[in-house]
Amino acid sequence: MLAEEKLKAALDSNSRNAIDIKEHEIGIIESLEPFQINIGGLILTDKNLIINYDLLEHIEYFKILRGTVGDRSETISNGSILFENKLNKDDKVIVRPISKNKYYVSNKVKVGESNV
Repeated sequence: MLAEEKLKAALDSNSRNAIDIKEHEIGIIESLEPFQINIGGLILTDKNLIINYDLLEHIEYFKILRGTVGDRSETISNGSILFENKLNKDDKVIVRPISKNKYYVSNKVKVGESNV
């Protein structure tokens, strides 16, 4: 076996033993400031993460909002709604790899609890 083949075999063996995030993994939020998620001992930070916009605090703007309150119809024009951050320490989230060192946090989940 040539030296190059030995080196390649060693690298392949080491990469198989490294932490590998599969298609979807469950991560646990370790902290919000700084933002960190733990996936089986691998700590991901905001440098590695792309987080679903709807999970974070954000403002949605609208042109017209119509609704009924009691027996009255209300219309509000050109307003905004503040949505609070949905993530807390120890929450479980779904994490998917999207490139070598970037991961997408898609949803918050409950694990092992029935909502039925």
